[in-house]
Amino acid sequence: MDVYGGLRDEVTTYIIVHVGTLIFIALLGLVLYMLVKDLPGRAARIARVAVIPFVVCYATAAVAFRGVGAPLTASVLLGLSAIVVSHPPPIGPVGLVCFAGAVAVLARSERVALPTPRSATAGTPASA
Repeated sequence: MDVYGGLRDEVTTYIIVHVGTLIFIALLGLVLYMLVKDLPGRAARIARVAVIPFVVCYATAAVAFRGVGAPLTASVLLGLSAIVVSHPPPIGPVGLVCFAGAVAVLARSERVALPTPRSATAGTPASA
């Protein structure tokens, strides 16, 4: 396949889209970090550390949210959004819609109550 031949008349559009994508990727990383910044557990820690290679974080974040009782829909959509690895249409836009849907579900759902870490309650006597 002749990639250059297919793009030579679309160079300006190609450059604008891909430079814009750099900004969009940074914003996605920020949103992902904001989603998991207060979640407890190993999956959430991994997601926070792995924001730079953010595609990996989608599925990790889905596991972290499911672990604290987030709606299954949000976890499924986050997991499905990992398909943006293959970013050209029609696959890439579908993945981005899944990500946006997961953010919308999480924003609309009640705030997930974060469980108290076991170590904080381990030495606490039961109330009578």
